[in-house]
Amino acid sequence: MEQESAIGKALWHQVTTVVILHENMRQKTQSEEDAKLRTALENMRYGACTPEDIKFLKSHIAGRCSDQPKLSHKDFRYVSIITALNAQKEKLNQLGAEYFALDYKQTLIHFYSKKHKEQTLDPAKKKKEKKGRKSKLSGKYKTNVINPWLQDVI
Repeated sequence: MEQESAIGKALWHQVTTVVILHENMRQKTQSEEDAKLRTALENMRYGACTPEDIKFLKSHIAGRCSDQPKLSHKDFRYVSIITALNAQKEKLNQLGAEYFALDYKQTLIHFYSKKHKEQTLDPAKKKKEKKGRKSKLSGKYKTNVINPWLQDVI
C-alpha cells in the first residue's frame, strides 16, 4: 500500500501541464433538448442553476406517473443514472449487467470475496498505549477461500 502511494505521488508530481476545457465538444450538434441539458449541466457545475434548469432536470426524473420516464424503457438500458442512495445505484447496476448479458447472449458470472480481518497490535502503537494514549489496531485482510495466486489473476 505504501509503495502504491509513493508511486502515485511520484506520478502526480510529474504533471507539469493542466488543461481546463471550457467548451463541451461531445454535444456540438444537438437538439433543443440537448442544448437545455448542456446548459443545465454547465450551470450546475458552477452552482448557478436557474429555475428553468431545475424545471428541465425535474422533468427527467424517472417515476411511476404516466408523464415520467420509466427506467425499464429500452432507451435507458445502458445509460448512467444518478441516484440518491448507493443501494439504488447497486440495484440498477445489477439490472444493467443482467440486461447486457441477456442482450448479448452472455453468461453473467458473479465473483464474491469473503474476507476476515486479522487484528494485530503494532509494537510502536503498543508503547503509546502504555503512555495512556489510545492505540489503533492495524489489520490485514486475508482469505482462505481463494489462493493468493488466483486472487492476483482475478
